[in-house]
Amino acid sequence: MTHIQTEVPEDKYERLREVAEQRGLSIREALQEATALWLEEQDAVNADDPLFTSINELRRSEGHGEQTNVMEENNLVEEWEGDAESVSLADPDE
Repeated sequence: MTHIQTEVPEDKYERLREVAEQRGLSIREALQEATALWLEEQDAVNADDPLFTSINELRRSEGHGEQTNVMEENNLVEEWEGDAESVSLADPDE
């Protein structure tokens, strides 16, 4: 294990000590738990990430703001002239 030394404001330290004591944890255990939770949070998917929002912006800029509806999708399947054995449609109930 690696040791970390840092400074925190006195009021934050007192609050940390109080919460750790209430939960039956040492300050070390409370900080280890807080660090693990913070790291998990950093790995979480952010829906506002440009990776996810840029596709919608691109669609709007190209005039493709609306999704296809069921009728349009059915027409696409009827117009398709490929090998029917290689087609599988998703069951909407699954």
